[in-house]
Amino acid sequence: MCASASAKSGASSIKDRAPGAGFSKVRNRQAIWTRAGSSRHELIVMRNGRETGKRPGESKNQSALEEFDPEKYGEKTDEKEECEPAMLAEYAGAMTFFLTAVLAATTTAAGKNLLPKRIGPLDLMLLGIATHKLSRIVSKSRITGALRAPFVHYICSAGAGEVEEEPRGRGLQRAIGELISCPYCMGPWSAAALGIGMLFAPRPTRFLASILTAVAVSDFLHRAYVKTKGDDAAAPTR
Repeated sequence: MCASASAKSGASSIKDRAPGAGFSKVRNRQAIWTRAGSSRHELIVMRNGRETGKRPGESKNQSALEEFDPEKYGEKTDEKEECEPAMLAEYAGAMTFFLTAVLAATTTAAGKNLLPKRIGPLDLMLLGIATHKLSRIVSKSRITGALRAPFVHYICSAGAGEVEEEPRGRGLQRAIGELISCPYCMGPWSAAALGIGMLFAPRPTRFLASILTAVAVSDFLHRAYVKTKGDDAAAPTR
């Protein structure tokens, strides 16, 4: 009698809490039913009178967002230091600074009508060779190692006045080390600096680019001379 009354009161309590709901199961003071919604049925899990279940779609959306988690970037590599969220944030900051600076310079030059209508092939060749040499001077030259020293470890001599280095530290220090020890990474920065210089100070920039181009040609001639002598061991190691 008492058990029957208790069951009836429990059922009526559940129905009171979920009007219009289709009751499906009661076990260990836990009730599960579907509530009719405007466009779909929602699964509601009640434990001691409180909803504990998740509505359909919530877990799916959460897992979809987790797929875009930046921490997954380094899942398949052992070089975890290169994939830390702090490093990615520093890379993003450097990229934002680069794009902002180039956009600001381009906008200013356009406002002053300084943008060229076309770039001649000779200027393009001059800037290309100068960019190559400037990026290697900044990132590989033994002399400019004094500028890179706070951000990199010296590894060994690479010959022809260049050195091998690797970035050190974490966060901003390592991000700068990655940038200034990689000639390919320095290429866009060197090209942007020379290009902006051509807009606002074309004569000095062209003169500087000519010097860099002459040095690059000289480097290739040195290597060609060594090869023609057939004495690779005579190549400079400092």
